[in-house]
Amino acid sequence: GATLGEAGLKRLTPLALPTLIIGANLPDVDAVAMALGSDTALLVRRGWTHGVLALIVLPCVLSGLVMLFDRYVRRMRYPGSLPVRVQSLVLLSAIAVWSHPLLDWLNTYCVRLLMPFSGRWYYGDAVFILDPWLWSLLAAAPFIGRLGRRSLWVFLLTLMTGIVLIPPAVPPSTKFLWLVIWGGLFFSRRNKVSSHLVARVALVGFVAFVAFMKAGSVRAVDRVLVQAKAAGWQPTGHI
Repeated sequence: GATLGEAGLKRLTPLALPTLIIGANLPDVDAVAMALGSDTALLVRRGWTHGVLALIVLPCVLSGLVMLFDRYVRRMRYPGSLPVRVQSLVLLSAIAVWSHPLLDWLNTYCVRLLMPFSGRWYYGDAVFILDPWLWSLLAAAPFIGRLGRRSLWVFLLTLMTGIVLIPPAVPPSTKFLWLVIWGGLFFSRRNKVSSHLVARVALVGFVAFVAFMKAGSVRAVDRVLVQAKAAGWQPTGHI
């Protein structure tokens, strides 16, 4: 959501950036089910709030709440401020909410895209749910644009760096590349490189990375099937 905003969408209307950020996380309201136990979480998570009906309802709910906030809070505190543009707000809410199940679909955890009409799980099997490279791509522009508190960035960067640098299975070249990338981002931040440009480059890189990983996944499945059949095994499930 923040990257889409930095790419230019935050200019469409007042409150565009918070709308994009909230909308991109809104489907995960079902995470409250995790407090009720793992079985309940498995039953509820990535279902109703991620399905096709939610993709219609949630943008409308979000748009309505933002418009209420704009009218009765923001413009009462700042009477001279411009009101939100309703059409732009609805569009941004939809883009943000729709981005969430799309990203969820990319990994192997699956998402029930047709809920409540069908409980079938769909998965893209392209990237891991905790992918530091995708996190870096999508964090680059908000980081350079100084969006959010410094303590939040320190926490996220420490977490991602630990995922890359600590495991011994990660090749040294990958660890070196990680340090180079984030060194470049720190340099860009200090020299005030345009976050607008970085966001657009990051989005292109994001699409390219996902396409590359998906192609690798498809090729791997094909090779497994060929070797399995050569060994006389017949897969009985969907791969």
